[in-house]
Amino acid sequence: MKLSNIEINNFRQYYNAVNIDLTTNSDENIIIIGGRNGYGKTNLLLSIVWCLYGEKISQIDDNFKKEIQKEKNYSSFMQQSINWTAKKENKDTFSVSILISEIELPELTKLNSNSESVIITRTFNVTNMNEKLSISDPITNDEIFDDEAEKINFINDYIIPIDAAKFVFFDAEKISEIANLSIKEEGSFINDALGKILGLDTYDTLIEDVEFYINNLKKEGAAKNLQEQIVDKEKAIELSRIDIEKLEEENAEKLKEIDDLTKTIRQYNNLISQNSKQGNSTFNRESILLEMEKLRTKELELTEKFNELSEVIPLAILTGKLEEINEHLEIQEKNELSQKSSKENFEKIENFIELLFNKPPEPDNSSMSFKDKLFYYEKAQNLGSELFSNIGDFQELEFEHDLNNADKEFNFRRNKPY
Repeated sequence: MKLSNIEINNFRQYYNAVNIDLTTNSDENIIIIGGRNGYGKTNLLLSIVWCLYGEKISQIDDNFKKEIQKEKNYSSFMQQSINWTAKKENKDTFSVSILISEIELPELTKLNSNSESVIITRTFNVTNMNEKLSISDPITNDEIFDDEAEKINFINDYIIPIDAAKFVFFDAEKISEIANLSIKEEGSFINDALGKILGLDTYDTLIEDVEFYINNLKKEGAAKNLQEQIVDKEKAIELSRIDIEKLEEENAEKLKEIDDLTKTIRQYNNLISQNSKQGNSTFNRESILLEMEKLRTKELELTEKFNELSEVIPLAILTGKLEEINEHLEIQEKNELSQKSSKENFEKIENFIELLFNKPPEPDNSSMSFKDKLFYYEKAQNLGSELFSNIGDFQELEFEHDLNNADKEFNFRRNKPY
């Protein structure tokens, strides 16, 4: 049996009809398909497995099972499998066709007697969620089977049994496991596949049924309280199984998020690589990184300097206030000197007038009356005050808060903050 040709139509990365010729000859009988990550190698394998087994792909490989779990269920997984470009063009159907040749076919009325090939086609419509399997004669294109069960049986009997499919279709990374089998568990997937091919799984099923029957007999023969404990344990196991399934679904969702983020990172890395090639780059990435490092160093230096200056900042803020206080003290000292000088002058004038008018000697035959003396006494006082007063030297002090003003609690300085 050979897979001679595969045609993938709007399935995942494969836009429109992509035809892959797999024919070989006696000299060149091995086909190797390679490609970068994310370019469709795994989806090529998935397309083949899906074409043959449909919704049972989760039984073939754990990776396929995880992919389905990421989308919650098989239907959602299929909806997400249509090519994005095709979906934008309002196409709602994708398909995979495989030409299988060199197989021994049964005698079927709808199959050409000389034919050794069949075409297996599986189609999915994302609008009505309808999936269709077709097995046709490559010469006449006639459908060979009408019944769905007959199609599934034909694939299992004449192509690849689903029990053996995991032995045929598997992730290439498992080759390393096959080459290094050291304990039974490492080769369990091979043992399981071979066991199913040889029919040993029937005996395993029989053993499980017998054990189940024996356990039921033991349970029925146990005491009532023990039976209740067994029932409780079974319920607890079932709840744990449900919890495990939920955790597996959550884990699948997280894996999907990781895959999406990985794809985004890969896109950015590709963009960086494309724009960092010689001649295409509009900037020097290394120089920018070096400049960023210099700026970080400068930031640390300025931060340290600021921390040092922050200790003297309060003093710097007070410098203006200290100068203002010094000016106030100087003005206050001048005012005090002016007031003291005025007081001394006033006392001297008073003493002078007193000596002039009220102390002998007086002029002979003086006719100055007391009224005249009083007039000149007051005039002398006024003249003395005008001539010797230091009122012009006095300067009013400005205060932010004037506590001497009895009419107002606070007297704010004009154009200065509180």
